[in-house]
Amino acid sequence: MNKTLKSYLRITASCIPYTIAFNCFYMPNNLTCGGITGIAQIIHAYAPFLGVGLLTFAMNLPLFIIGVKKFGGRILFGSLYAVGLTSLMIDVLEAVHPFPPIDPMLASVYGGVLIGLGLGLMLLDDATTGGTELGAKILKLRIPQLSIGKICLVIDLTVVILYSLVFGNILNALYGAIALYLATMMIPTQVTMIPLFVIMNRMGLTDTYASVILPSIFRPFAVFLLVQQMRAIPNDFLDAARIDGAGVFRVYGQVALPLCIPSLATLSITTFMESWNDYLWPLLMLS
Repeated sequence: MNKTLKSYLRITASCIPYTIAFNCFYMPNNLTCGGITGIAQIIHAYAPFLGVGLLTFAMNLPLFIIGVKKFGGRILFGSLYAVGLTSLMIDVLEAVHPFPPIDPMLASVYGGVLIGLGLGLMLLDDATTGGTELGAKILKLRIPQLSIGKICLVIDLTVVILYSLVFGNILNALYGAIALYLATMMIPTQVTMIPLFVIMNRMGLTDTYASVILPSIFRPFAVFLLVQQMRAIPNDFLDAARIDGAGVFRVYGQVALPLCIPSLATLSITTFMESWNDYLWPLLMLS
């Protein structure tokens, strides 16, 4: 079995968790991951006869055609295959078995992890689901002073805002952001290390302790742990404080925050141990 066939088999396998996450957790709960797929979800809300997968592939196809002309086709073929296969699987699975909605927090957690797993496996074979990354690269050719990261951020943020307006529920957009954040946990560290190094270099933080400390502050696991802890606090405690005249900040500082001390202590220990055992990133940043 040659190397190319093995690569396409791995891409095929990576499309399975991505499709399950989208159909089982994202679509039924009106969550979005932004990008071209988010735009497809918005169009699907107004035209249900058009499948999300079909719309995603149709909107990605012109970007790939332009990308082949600008960047060459060899690198983009794997991504085009991934987009086509996931689009087909999304529509087929939706037609065969529509999934019911579940608790949005559970949908965010499991959906984010599965999508992150699928994307991580795709990235190992230099494939993506297309979308905003490719569009940002093409747009950068026209506007060189803009960074790809800023273009992607603006596009994804715009899609998330539009999506929340279409469904009239800002909470869905927030849950989608949590799922997107958790998805980063499944992406291999080696994939994000180079962009992170470029960011630190442009900020002038290379060879400083800040370059080692700052990436450790923002952890997807911390978001998941603290959100679950906050949700477990009984509303009676908060209501009792409000009846006594406590404001929002006092309720948070004197009621909610003390109840989160065990979770904060656990998070501090795990974060310290992960940072202490990390060897590659400090070696890369500090000379």
